[in-house]
Amino acid sequence: MIRREEQGPGHMASGLVADNTDTSTIEVAGQKNHQEGSNESETRKIAEDQDVEVQRTPTNSSEPVYSAFTRREKIFIAVMASLGSFFSPFTGSVYLPAINTLADHYHTSVSNINLSVTTYMILQGTAPMFTGDFGDRFGRRPAIVLCFVIYLGANIGLGVQNSYAALLAVRCLQSAGSSGTVALARGVIADVVTPAERGSYLGFTMAGVSLAPAIAPIIGGALADSLGWRSIFWFLTIFTACFLLPYICFMPETNRKIVGDGSIRPTKWYHVSLMDVLRSRQESNETAASTQNALPKSKVKWYSLGGPWRTIKLFGEFDIILISIANAFNFGALYCLLTSNPAIFGSLYGFDDFKVGLCYLPLGAGCSVAGFVNGKLLDWNWRRTAKKNNLPYDRKRAPDLRNFPVEKARLQTLFPTLAPGLLALLPYGWALQYGAPLPVPLILQFFCGYSLTSASNTTQNLTVDLFPGMAATVSANNNLSRCLFGAGCAAVIKPMLDNMGWGWCFTFITIICATQFPLMWFEIRCGPKWREERRQREERKQKDKQAKKELKK
Repeated sequence: MIRREEQGPGHMASGLVADNTDTSTIEVAGQKNHQEGSNESETRKIAEDQDVEVQRTPTNSSEPVYSAFTRREKIFIAVMASLGSFFSPFTGSVYLPAINTLADHYHTSVSNINLSVTTYMILQGTAPMFTGDFGDRFGRRPAIVLCFVIYLGANIGLGVQNSYAALLAVRCLQSAGSSGTVALARGVIADVVTPAERGSYLGFTMAGVSLAPAIAPIIGGALADSLGWRSIFWFLTIFTACFLLPYICFMPETNRKIVGDGSIRPTKWYHVSLMDVLRSRQESNETAASTQNALPKSKVKWYSLGGPWRTIKLFGEFDIILISIANAFNFGALYCLLTSNPAIFGSLYGFDDFKVGLCYLPLGAGCSVAGFVNGKLLDWNWRRTAKKNNLPYDRKRAPDLRNFPVEKARLQTLFPTLAPGLLALLPYGWALQYGAPLPVPLILQFFCGYSLTSASNTTQNLTVDLFPGMAATVSANNNLSRCLFGAGCAAVIKPMLDNMGWGWCFTFITIICATQFPLMWFEIRCGPKWREERRQREERKQKDKQAKKELKK
């Protein structure tokens, strides 16, 4: 039998190809590089006879395999990361249909209830500064479990609270618990997947983040209408418990500082899953002892102010500034579409809350499709760039990115994917202003959702590539800029619609988004120089630290 080369989540259906003439199993891809000379030639020949794709781009076979996790384990990790990151955007939107009901219940204005939405987004941007760095230093498992324990308690509190002040306070706690999972999910994917296939895995993981704001209002509206607004928070409580239990039991620790490529067994109880316990029973004492000493031990502080500072300090990097601006514009435009739907579709077409919620589906579908399609496009362009520049390409091994045009490989796909969305966003407001039939704005929303999400995923992939050792921290930095900008957009979109008109409002948003094209072109031109300067700075710092250690000795 011949196993196909390992693919991303989009190739889950690919399996084993039977060889009726030989009962032996030949690994074409995903194996360690044992075979040389004639064995390698024979393997390639047999693979070609069986119509199995073999990577012809030169690879650096001397490098160790990046991850010891199998393809199925990687897919499981990606699915769990996607589900974990689903909660934060879902919680932010599931609450929207109940705003009018909550205003009546607490005898206050809708504007006051909307403050809970604004504070949620502010915490959504700031909380990952703590959890992202915590996950980079202390481990993904304890960070994510801690986030969900806080989130679970907040949902219970929201289900039983009876005052407006408690609503605001516990809603902030709910956001603080759930929002860190998005940055941590990106860190998990960076732990187990090389840049060559990271686009597919990260796109699959972020598809849940994109889909959540579209389906959440439908579920929230149905629960609020049938069972009352408190049922929303009890639903989230049950949903969280159903996710957290299998996560604790089966999700492995992936932080490379703790488990290396995944072959090193963690020793701390909070890093160990049930699967690790079962595996440890099969290991000999000698094997267990060797894995415990495989990585250097270092003291990790539970509490440190360095995490938020490390996140904020990234804004001192020129490439991070440019990428953050572009990502903030894309997220802001997307949030303008999300938050304007109730006012526009309710007044223009006379829809109730449930029908308005259904109008989110095309936008959510576009966002979800973008996660899969753009991920494949990113991987394809990475492979094409490596081949064009005669550079090593290997899905199994981490490449040396010093001479690799990372910025070009990632951002080349941004221009053709974002342009159609802006061309759809430009007439969107005018179509509504002149009372176009319902399918017209919904179709335009689909293309807007696809393009804006694709562009956002592209820039987020690039930031992880630029800072591979601190993926969760750099994702938290990205999250900070986009959430704060999105909160501002949510606050000003209604006055803009009222004062500028629907057509000119979305024309202005389109122009703002289009300014990222020259910014990204500038990043392609100057990014490699900035990256090399950063690498040299880090090398000098490491040498200085080593020199100080030797002087102390």
